[in-house]
Amino acid sequence: MHLHHFTSTERLLLIQADGFLKVTESDIGSAVPRWEPFGEHVGPDVVFLTDDPLATGEALAVTPTLDGTDKTAVRITVDVPDEEVWWWPDFASHHGINPHWRCAIEKGHDPEAWWLVARPILMHEFVETHVRPEAAHLLTTAICGA
Repeated sequence: MHLHHFTSTERLLLIQADGFLKVTESDIGSAVPRWEPFGEHVGPDVVFLTDDPLATGEALAVTPTLDGTDKTAVRITVDVPDEEVWWWPDFASHHGINPHWRCAIEKGHDPEAWWLVARPILMHEFVETHVRPEAAHLLTTAICGA
């Protein structure tokens, strides 16, 4: 299945150095103690993906950073086996997310376009890496230091 992972130009350099997309918190555990299950790493750690190649930070629920880093400047298209991919609504239900927490993290975003893989995604599974033209100078600056 071809899906997309969005990241910043700064993170792209780290991804290339590591040779894979790292897993991160799946957000199954809520940040609100009264909404069980509560806490980090309640569900398996995952790589977040989308089926929308033009997704915006808003659709992806990507929060802006204080320093203005654009976490959608780079789109990495991957090809992962269908049987390893979870659709967010199924994943969330399967892992017992609290309905109030689910509503809170999905509101105003596009969770129907969210997909997850519960393992690192290796570079040999990358199909394409696209840096938005207006962000390409950031990649050059990060590499050259100028």
